[in-house]
Amino acid sequence: MVPTTLFLSLLGLAGVISIAYGLRKGRARKQRIALCALRVAALAIVALAFVQPTLRLSRLAPERSVLGLLVDVSGSMERFNADSAWKHLIPALQRASGGTPELTVNYMAFGDSLRPLTTESIPAFDAPRSHFPSSREMKKLEDADEVILLTDGNWSNTTPPRLLPKTTYHYVPLRQIRHRSFLRIEPAGSIPPTPRDSNSTAAVHLSGFTSIDNAVHLVIRHRGRPIGRRTVPVRAGRFADSVRLSLPTNRVGTHLYEITARLPDTTLQSSCYLVQPVVRRRINVTLSADAPSLDKRFIALAVDRHPRLRRIATPSKADAIFFFSRPKRELAGRSGKSGDAAAMFIGTLPCATVNSLSVNTLRPRFPGSTAPHDLPPSLPAPSALLSCDSEALRIVRQIITGSVTDDDSSTKTVSLLFEAVHRNDRILVLAARGTWRWDFWPQGVEGEQTTEKFTDFLMERVIELVETNSNHSFFAYPVESPVYDTDSLKLAVVFPASLRDTSDATLSVVILAENGDTVHRSEKRMNPAGSSPAPLILPPLKAGLYHYECRVPTPTGESSHQDRLRVSADDAELRVTGQNRVLLEQIASPLDLSDTAFARTVTERLVAGRRSSTITRTFHVRQSAYMLALLLGVLAVEWFLRRMWRLD
Repeated sequence: MVPTTLFLSLLGLAGVISIAYGLRKGRARKQRIALCALRVAALAIVALAFVQPTLRLSRLAPERSVLGLLVDVSGSMERFNADSAWKHLIPALQRASGGTPELTVNYMAFGDSLRPLTTESIPAFDAPRSHFPSSREMKKLEDADEVILLTDGNWSNTTPPRLLPKTTYHYVPLRQIRHRSFLRIEPAGSIPPTPRDSNSTAAVHLSGFTSIDNAVHLVIRHRGRPIGRRTVPVRAGRFADSVRLSLPTNRVGTHLYEITARLPDTTLQSSCYLVQPVVRRRINVTLSADAPSLDKRFIALAVDRHPRLRRIATPSKADAIFFFSRPKRELAGRSGKSGDAAAMFIGTLPCATVNSLSVNTLRPRFPGSTAPHDLPPSLPAPSALLSCDSEALRIVRQIITGSVTDDDSSTKTVSLLFEAVHRNDRILVLAARGTWRWDFWPQGVEGEQTTEKFTDFLMERVIELVETNSNHSFFAYPVESPVYDTDSLKLAVVFPASLRDTSDATLSVVILAENGDTVHRSEKRMNPAGSSPAPLILPPLKAGLYHYECRVPTPTGESSHQDRLRVSADDAELRVTGQNRVLLEQIASPLDLSDTAFARTVTERLVAGRRSSTITRTFHVRQSAYMLALLLGVLAVEWFLRRMWRLD
């Protein structure tokens, strides 16, 4: 800092002396002024070259106003005469902005995506859905001061739209809707489990529009064969009605029904799918024990108490067998009257050697039970906990585990109630003795406010296992119906009980068009374990009628399922009933197109309210050959003038 100050001081002193010398008498006034200016310029160039400063020059400039037009190009807009609104809106905006250089209009379209829009032709209002742009996509319009929405407001967004802050929105009121005929059928709830040999009903919901009085023809199909028909009269205009259909009796298992709706004299058809679980009305139970016990006694009371269970003495006719001691060889290999009797091991295990453990305390946990229960958070310790010595059971589902404390005060987690695989069969195991006390525990702990007994909870798990083991059906059915051509084909696969205990199966899927052409063929690795259907997602299919076949290898051969599949064109845009002005008025104000001056009013407001911004330019002065040339040029001009004026 000191050398710079000293240099500038000396330079200023030299400049003062030089100027004083140049202003001496005997020279003309113009000559003195010219020589002083050249001397000051030379000194300034030397000072700038030494200091090398940064110069910033700023000025105020008004910003250009931006108007955004966001047009909904979904299929429903065609029914609102959107092309007429376009023809009225676009020329007016072009005329108003054409003579206003301070205004820019950005045209954007949205439907299934946000994209730029040209004004050379009317856009095609044919997008399959109307999805209002997200806040990230709306950044393309973040410079807009005002945005005009040309939309019906019937968007497919699952959450409210997030608008740009500090932006004013307007919407264009649209004319009355032009209805187009459509037909839709969908399930009105699921079918509850139906007892075998009982008739049941299923409800479906019909909706649509027809220009004349008509009748909807319903056809019920099972495994591709018609099993029932129904005619539902409808009046001209929009209609919506719930219809209850009768389903026939069927064998135990899971059954798939296709319900097809058709409007005569039109090509309108729609289908939905219903799944009906058929269960046994009564489940036959046999108790097998070498000696009487309190555990057996309380299980017998629970069986007699349950309305769906019936105790019998003949194992060959049983659907479920309770073993309270290690089963005899003939019972261990027996599978009941239908080859699928479920085995329940209570206080025993199907092992060669069984270990027992005495515990002092027990706190139960329910990691594998999805059914609601009212069991207490603690239970009395059983007389013994059981485990296999050499051969370990493959546990596939934990229902109740327990944190126990033994005589050494050590804490461990044990399995109490679980499902396991034994000899390729799924069994239910209660690995504890003396569990009859658990029926009294809720009343003793909760002051008799808890009414559920442990044996009642156990009986429900027995029924679950029996019904699952008795299902030999193999199905693949659409999860959502109707099936639309815009969505992936989502199937739910129900595997037979013989595959439930495997972790890997190869599912072959073939889909044929109505003319016999193969439109899809694939093999999927599936996990059939568990009691819930396995999900399968396939690519979307075009609208039409298809036949599909699924095959999977099983221990007893190969299971297959064939059925029809109707894919409908997405009619979400056809089901729009009118412009959603309730939503639009929450985010925007109406723009009256009947006012011929509306465009000029908008543009004048934008231009009048446009903001000004500061524009700053920065210059860095550095030592360079250009500055040296400039200095030499100034000195050369001074020398030339002095010679011309004969001053030297």
